[in-house]
Order: sequence, then structure tokens, then C-alpha cells
Amino acid sequence: MLGAVLLKKGFTYASMTTLLEAALLFGLAAGACHTLIISTDVRLFVERIGFFNIFLHAGLLYLVAKILPAFEIDRFSTAFWGGVLINVFAWAMSSISIFAPVLMKKETPGVKQARAKVIGTKKP
Repeated sequence: MLGAVLLKKGFTYASMTTLLEAALLFGLAAGACHTLIISTDVRLFVERIGFFNIFLHAGLLYLVAKILPAFEIDRFSTAFWGGVLINVFAWAMSSISIFAPVLMKKETPGVKQARAKVIGTKKP
């Protein structure tokens, strides 16, 4: 969030403590939203449309600015471009992380999907 605030004009904050509070609130809200999305069937929809994440982060930035009076965003387009920057920074940090190979691996090579029949069902 610090990178987005420093690179994009339109963000104002009273102090570094305010920025840390905004980042904490943004992180908690984003974590809750992502957990809700992953735990529901919306996940397939979100994985197909990558822009959803940018709009989610923009909306959360705008919401944090409405909640914290000392953190302000002049308009939604500033929040949108801040969301773009946050996504870029998150992607860059996850790609250089030591956990990146584990997190990006979708399936294990050599493991095949099982085919099965249902046997012994009673017809009503």
C-alpha cells in the first residue's frame, strides 16, 4: 500500500501511523473478501476474470478512505490505479517469494484423475 500511495497522486494521509492503520484495515478486509470468494463457488468466476481483483482492491481502498477520516482518496479513479499498483506489487512479491513454486503449482505430475462407477444404488 505504501508503494501505491507514494507513486500515485491523490492519496492524502495525516501521518505514517494513519497509513499503517489504513494498510492494516485494507489487509483485513481483503483477506476476508478473498477467503469468502475462495470458499464459495465464485472462485471459478474470479479466476477467469482477473480484473475483478483490481476492482475489489479499488473498492476496498475507497472503503478504507471512507472509514478512516485521516486517510483520503480524491476520487475513485485514484483508488482504481492504486488497486492496479497494489496488484502489481503483490504479484511481484509473490513471484520472488520462496513459497512461489508451492503456491503456483496447481496439480502434481503423474497423478491422474480417477474414473469410477456408482454401484449398488437403489432405484426409488
